Amino acid sequence: MHLTARGDVSLTEPEARSLCRSASDSLGNTGQITVIPEPADILNVLTSHHILERIDYPVTSFRFEHQQFQEYYSALVLEDELRKMVASEVRLMPTYSRGHTSMIHLGRSRCA
Repeated sequence: MHLTARGDVSLTEPEARSLCRSASDSLGNTGQITVIPEPADILNVLTSHHILERIDYPVTSFRFEHQQFQEYYSALVLEDELRKMVASEVRLMPTYSRGHTSMIHLGRSRCA
């Protein structure tokens, strides 16, 4: 999503290493991995499995091997953001607009 947010398709090597470190730290902090891999190792694996393409000229940078990978990962982030927006709007909705059961409860309390 980092690339899409800034309207770009490639990352310089320092940017790519930094993102790998951030993702690894996040996974480590949540207990999903126990050993934090080196950013260079992550980039090498992603490159050898044709997820990323390494570009050496004019500066070393990385980009997705296929545009669909970037689109797919961006879509996952957008889906998550939409779910959060919908969830926050439901919490902000007045009780009466959430469904008829709330209105029934409201009617019962006024009749008592």
